[in-house]
Amino acid sequence: MRRAGRKLLITGKERCNITNNSPKSVFYKNIFPQGRFLKHAFDAFFTKNILKIIHNQGVATITERGDRIFPFSNLAADVVNAIMRWMGKKNIEILYEAKVSGLLMKEGAVVGIRAMVNGINKEIFGKRGIICIGGKSYPATGSNGDGYALAKPAGHAIRICQ
Repeated sequence: MRRAGRKLLITGKERCNITNNSPKSVFYKNIFPQGRFLKHAFDAFFTKNILKIIHNQGVATITERGDRIFPFSNLAADVVNAIMRWMGKKNIEILYEAKVSGLLMKEGAVVGIRAMVNGINKEIFGKRGIICIGGKSYPATGSNGDGYALAKPAGHAIRICQ
């Protein structure tokens, strides 16, 4: 299925719980087992950053109980479309249905991926990238647990959920 944002489209009962207005300290405390590993990522990109992108793309938001932030329209598709417009303006390419087989490492850092793209094996390098691997819980969104094998060589701990 060649559609970006499949998981976003089903979050918050298809309303898209975009983010939460709680301070970072609350996020750290509520992420198992310790959310401090997200500190650098959260310092670079947090609630105000995603809201700026969403709002600049014309999507109004509303904050509800528990500081959860949703699109005012209550339509997850509005959020996905806003992100896609923003990505288009930034010339960010999506490789749909690419089968990532490995991370390319150099001196302990990920510098690229090895993937099958449109039937061709490729090595793709870059300063930044996002691999949307998901978990095992919802295969219809394109995730089957393959990502665990990718994450481990990069130093991520894999915890079995029960």
